[in-house]
Amino acid sequence: MGKEQPASYYNASAANPEKYFNLPPSECCLYPVWRAVVREIPYGARVLDLGCGAGHLAAVAHQEGTHIRSWSGLDFAEGLIDIADRRRLPDSFSFIQWDAREWQPFQDKYTIVATDFFEHIEDDIGVIGNIPSGSPVIFSVPPHDHATHVRHFATIGAAVERYEPHIDIRKAERVGPSFVITGTRI
Repeated sequence: MGKEQPASYYNASAANPEKYFNLPPSECCLYPVWRAVVREIPYGARVLDLGCGAGHLAAVAHQEGTHIRSWSGLDFAEGLIDIADRRRLPDSFSFIQWDAREWQPFQDKYTIVATDFFEHIEDDIGVIGNIPSGSPVIFSVPPHDHATHVRHFATIGAAVERYEPHIDIRKAERVGPSFVITGTRI
């Protein structure tokens, strides 16, 4: 099992042009995961992307022609936000350097997405606790370990068991290298 890493770790990776963060989405192993998540986003949604990284999911949402009203991507690593900004997505897509662990509850209604984010932070349940009740939530978590993963799930059932007390899960499936979970914040 790995440990939670600081923003500087991800900024250093972002600075390497051969790293995953700099690849087009279709060349990444998570491409099928991102496509599956995008298919679950409701029509006309205002999306809040927690741990947006380099904006791959947003780029896929734009490519797929999803009818999204707005997209706000949050990540604590400035280098990843810079890469996301260079994707030249429409003005309705924005990226903000912000640590989701410091995110406070708000009243606005968003669809929350988080692809391969919760396994990187110790307090995933605390972050989920800040999501307003009734919000659609679509996220992915991995079945494999990594130096930056504070947890991973051997089975989809283990992932559901962890998140089910906080999210009314309506769908959980294995997609490519991850488990994709869709539900509503309880």
